[in-house]
Amino acid sequence: MTGSKRLDTILAKARAASDSDTDEWPFQAAAAGEALDEVLADPANLVRTSRQVVKIAHELGCDRVMGASPLGQRLAGAAVALGRNGLKDQSAGVRGKSVLVVDGILVSGVSIASASRRALEAGARRISALVVASTHAPSEQLCRLADPIVILEG
Repeated sequence: MTGSKRLDTILAKARAASDSDTDEWPFQAAAAGEALDEVLADPANLVRTSRQVVKIAHELGCDRVMGASPLGQRLAGAAVALGRNGLKDQSAGVRGKSVLVVDGILVSGVSIASASRRALEAGARRISALVVASTHAPSEQLCRLADPIVILEG
């Protein structure tokens, strides 16, 4: 099974588990995160996904990218390296800037919420978010911190 097919299968299980009353969904979500990490370990997949990050950042008018997790930081760093449109990492400063918070899989939204709050506290003008995949729709509370939240897959 290819990496992306494996990820699709695991995401489907994670979504089904999150909709049920079982205690399995955290384990399925963790498996989906591991599968995504494996898919993005392939340089071709990392470049393809990072180009999507650059495109979305440009479309949303974001000048900075910020990883919400180790995988999000890897994607943000690759996007900055690939971007030729002035996109910079959050380490260049976010005061008065539009920031795109990047993460792998949206499960609870805690990582994106935490990164969004840090960017706002540092003076960011506007926060948007991008995740590669999601087990469910973002909560209203998360959407108040980061708007829009773009989901690339599923």
